[in-house]
Amino acid sequence: MADHSFPASKRLTVSQEFDAVFKHNQLRLSKPEFLMLARRNDLGSSRLGMVVSKKITPAANQRNRLKRLIREAFRLTELPAIDILVLTRSRVNERSNHQVLSLLFQFFAEITASDERLKA
Repeated sequence: MADHSFPASKRLTVSQEFDAVFKHNQLRLSKPEFLMLARRNDLGSSRLGMVVSKKITPAANQRNRLKRLIREAFRLTELPAIDILVLTRSRVNERSNHQVLSLLFQFFAEITASDERLKA
């Protein structure tokens, strides 16, 4: 059976880790639905942080849906050793699950392609 877990080693867990990506990001990708910030890490694996605001997405079930989709896209994508912070924007609420996943896969592909910028 495939492992579908999302262990703590794959997450940004404390505010200092989030702050490090906010303040010292090496890559910034923006679309009307998402803002992604990325920063190289020395851990040997990628980690994910999410900011799904109650102000942007008031309904808890919709926030949870977005977080599930972000985790799933992250889990299915082979990424370099980076910390990624995904922030949702208001236009994301207008998108279906398929559209959100498609956008996330595009973002993660751009991050992988921009790996050289992250090494600098």
